[in-house]
Amino acid sequence: MDDQTRNTLDPQVTETLKRILAKDLVELTDHDKAFLRARKSYVGRSSREKFASVFDEVPQEKPAEPENVEEKSALVEHPYTEDDGEDEEQG
Repeated sequence: MDDQTRNTLDPQVTETLKRILAKDLVELTDHDKAFLRARKSYVGRSSREKFASVFDEVPQEKPAEPENVEEKSALVEHPYTEDDGEDEEQG
């Protein structure tokens, strides 16, 4: 990162970018990768080469589907039925 880049970015963004660029590729979180992709124009040539696979990846748009049936059923909303409501008065 050059001096001009440091002067154009918010100081907090600059520090975050420096912290991420200091990591090894295998240490990057999904958030780190997204942060780098969003600020690719601020990343120097050597760092772009180091993290080339990050910039070449297509970000996953939605989370993977649960593989476990129990996990899937926990995500399904059950429709309201009359039996689920209050007890009916008997008269």
